[in-house]
Amino acid sequence: MMRYRFLLFFILILSGCNNSVNISKKDTFISHADAYFNTYAQRQNFTQFIEFYAEDAVLEDMVFGHKAQGKDQITAFLNWSAGNFAVLDEQPVLVVEDKIVDSTTRTVVARGVFNRFNYASRELGPWRFLIVLKFDEKGKIIYQQDWINYTPKSDFTGGENLNQQY
Repeated sequence: MMRYRFLLFFILILSGCNNSVNISKKDTFISHADAYFNTYAQRQNFTQFIEFYAEDAVLEDMVFGHKAQGKDQITAFLNWSAGNFAVLDEQPVLVVEDKIVDSTTRTVVARGVFNRFNYASRELGPWRFLIVLKFDEKGKIIYQQDWINYTPKSDFTGGENLNQQY
């Protein structure tokens, strides 16, 4: 009987260790997602921002119709130094209003708003968004899908139809 208690106790200890490992892995990608959006909202350190992406990451901007493959193309597409960007109203660049997390697939879906800003001497925003991020086991973004309500619409039409890839 004592052996069975010891075995049960040992199994419980091991299962507890296993759960803490899973929680740690879950916390890692969630904390990376939070740090990513915080860095994006501050929009001050582009090098730090790009480090969230894996080397072979893919970013699809579904509305704009642009697909960037690999960290170099993503860096060029998101280039923070272009356009003489300035946030208006002393607000963060973006605010995440809601977030859905799927720990099984290491996916985060964030909903929020890009606040008003100047870009290339034009006032733009606010723009509502949905951003889907998928993370690898190291906490790096391997896939990003943006759904941004760009306005004025006339400035953002004519991109590739990314719906036809599936």
